[in-house]
Amino acid sequence: MSVELWVEEDLDAQILFAFLQGAAAVRSRGGKDTLRPQVLNQRRHSGTSLLTPYYLRDRDFDHLPEDSAGLTPDSDKSDVLGWRWHRHEIENYLLEPAIFEAAMGRTDPPMIG
Repeated sequence: MSVELWVEEDLDAQILFAFLQGAAAVRSRGGKDTLRPQVLNQRRHSGTSLLTPYYLRDRDFDHLPEDSAGLTPDSDKSDVLGWRWHRHEIENYLLEPAIFEAAMGRTDPPMIG
């Protein structure tokens, strides 16, 4: 299965594409309120699409903060649709690289640029 990761902003897409090093296509697709419905719609109507969409969005104060630096999955029945950062924005993770590493489960920094 090939994965396409949908994010809110172009900067999010650039950072995550570099970090994932081509393991997934990363596309900016809109705001936090539109990502989940777009993923659901794409999955319902794609049929034989080669890419399975997932989303990753900021917490944006619409959920209580978590104690950890990780991600919270969002599921529909048994299928994971996407994830929500435990922090407010991806830029907050970049202020402290150790937090980003813990959230993403990696220790080698990506080459951005």
